[in-house]
Amino acid sequence: MGIQIGAEVQVKHTGVLGYLILNSETLADALETYLLCERHFYNVNFAQLTCSETDRKLSWPDQLGDENALFVEVALTALVTFLRQRFPGGCDLVSVSFTGQRPLNTSAYEQYFGCPVAFGSSHPGVTFDAATMHRPVQGILTGAFRSMRRQQFEAFSSVIKIQDPFLQRLQHVLLKLIPEGKATLPQVAMELNSSTRTVQRRLSDYNLSYQVLLDGVREQLARRYLLRTSLALSELPLLLGFSDQSAFCRAFKHWTGVTPGKFKGSNQ
Repeated sequence: MGIQIGAEVQVKHTGVLGYLILNSETLADALETYLLCERHFYNVNFAQLTCSETDRKLSWPDQLGDENALFVEVALTALVTFLRQRFPGGCDLVSVSFTGQRPLNTSAYEQYFGCPVAFGSSHPGVTFDAATMHRPVQGILTGAFRSMRRQQFEAFSSVIKIQDPFLQRLQHVLLKLIPEGKATLPQVAMELNSSTRTVQRRLSDYNLSYQVLLDGVREQLARRYLLRTSLALSELPLLLGFSDQSAFCRAFKHWTGVTPGKFKGSNQ
């Protein structure tokens, strides 16, 4: 039953975590993003990412007990299902471990996950092949991914309408760093293999400062996420790189003159 339920997961079920993982370029990035998301919501990481030369294991200490074994099964299956959708060809499993008692027949588990499956674990989780987790996504992008990318590119283009190689690289870096909460000028410059002074000088050619650009892109992203997604208001600060909801609400009201809730309500 756990596999049947978890196998039906879609991006609309995953909230802000789904959007953050959609924005990750590889499975390796996605696992780090998961830990970032967990720290943001709980101020602590329950998950543990164990790394070796051959694999990466994402696991959790079993604090739920046998009576919640089905929940663990659904959650891990949903996670694997979504990661496979997002990273086809870059999500190879080495092993999966569940809590609870081992069923008499494990063939359904092994067939779905394509790897050995263990039960009765004190640290249930999934182990990925390190050789493939840095592989960029190949093939056709999902509709949800295309929709998110379109919203991001529209947001950037509404602030800077000119396209040149530097701005295209800047767009890629900025849209990646904003949801990671790392969109500082020094970090952006480092990602561009440039200096902060050079980035500032290039932006001045378009009569922009870095802070004006960042605020403009964040505002435009916020407008689109509020009107075009089913994300809750409480989920938007993380997606836009804010420390908490109050900081996001203050910034949004400064940009638009209204609160995010009022903006959303008046445009529905």
